[in-house]
Amino acid sequence: MAKINHNNSLDTIDTLLTDAKQQGVIHLVSDVNQTVDGKILISKKEFLNFGTCGYLGLELDQRLKDGAIDFTQKYGTQHNISRGYLSSGIHVQLEEYLSQMFDNRHVLTFSSVSSAHISVIPTLITHEDAVILDQQVHMSVQTAAQLLRQKGVSIEMIRHSNMEMLEQQVIQLSQKHKKIWYLIDGVYSMYGDLAPVNDLLYLLDKYEALHLYIDDAHGMSWYGKNGTGYINSKVPIHDKIILMTTMSKGFGVTGGIAVFPNEEMYRKVRIFGGPLIFSLPLTPPVIGAAIASAKIHLSDDIYIMQKELRENIDYCNQLISKTNLTIISDPLTPIFFVGMGQPKVGFNMVKRLLNDGFFVNLAMFPAVSIKSTGIRFSISRQVQKNEIKDFVDALAFHYPQVLAEEGKIIEDINKVFKIKAATNKIIESKEQKIVSNDFEIQEENTIEKINKE
Repeated sequence: MAKINHNNSLDTIDTLLTDAKQQGVIHLVSDVNQTVDGKILISKKEFLNFGTCGYLGLELDQRLKDGAIDFTQKYGTQHNISRGYLSSGIHVQLEEYLSQMFDNRHVLTFSSVSSAHISVIPTLITHEDAVILDQQVHMSVQTAAQLLRQKGVSIEMIRHSNMEMLEQQVIQLSQKHKKIWYLIDGVYSMYGDLAPVNDLLYLLDKYEALHLYIDDAHGMSWYGKNGTGYINSKVPIHDKIILMTTMSKGFGVTGGIAVFPNEEMYRKVRIFGGPLIFSLPLTPPVIGAAIASAKIHLSDDIYIMQKELRENIDYCNQLISKTNLTIISDPLTPIFFVGMGQPKVGFNMVKRLLNDGFFVNLAMFPAVSIKSTGIRFSISRQVQKNEIKDFVDALAFHYPQVLAEEGKIIEDINKVFKIKAATNKIIESKEQKIVSNDFEIQEENTIEKINKE
């Protein structure tokens, strides 16, 4: 999320969002007779859903629906007692399943990942510490971090994934502060790019004061062992890393998850973690569905689903590689970002896609900087390949026409996002190794890891 510094930013947000709503590209409402088939019905018109965060389609899985129904019948619609007094056994059971998924680490669940941040950040970050926010870290993290100001905690912000700025801030802040917390996303929700984990691990080992607080909400389920996400798969268990994630995206139900590196951190939040105590716990229907989802994640079914999604993502990347679309996102993720530049350019594109029957997300200020508007779309497991092709064809068809209508050329957009002109080469993730017949490229962040030979 872009940083909001001044009160007059709220006026800018109001103006932009009001304009977008009036043009019919945000704040849309689905019909009440919406069917549960992965498609969207708005004003009796059917749209293919390229805006979902349900990457695996688990929210439509019959096992989750049966779990919700079963637990509703057995336990009612809510458990209306604070966990400070009495935890429901089914809630504890869910956390035990989630702990199994995360290699038996200590896990707490929350009604949302936003309430999880509000619980964990003020509890574990003290007045002796300092905080560094990544410019694109999710707004829920930024909001929770503001609660630290009343403790006198120093809060800084650096440009998105700028490791040079991070290191400079760590050196400077560590002179006065015991711990330096860098708050980031594992998979960024707008640009669909990845946290630079190798560089972060290098800095984590280099500077004793540096700690990481990682929200991997958009990495959950579609990637990794037991579907535990991008970060859990790429980063080893570390005493200086707190992992946060959600059940509200790929996992198929609502709720936030905190995964702690040690028992003491878990204990402190469990004793009194703000919303953990004063807000109601997950409801029985949600717990029933979540347990059903956890069982899927602990089975081989999750890898079948991941493979099916991977095939759709790779197919979409292959189609995009043959276009001139300005793609900002990392091709490893199911999140795609097409750079548009000015908000009015984004408005134009969304309207055209809606007219063609495709629902997408408009990424604009304050989610991104005001000149970095884009089309954010996602690829899910349930979308068909012919539908992906129709959608990419529509994007490629409308893109140059939209730019021409708004007085822009592709080079203008590339300049805004500081990328080279698109080529017809197959897109590869930064996390993938590039291998030829004779050579393999090896990327390291220190010379000590390079074989002398």
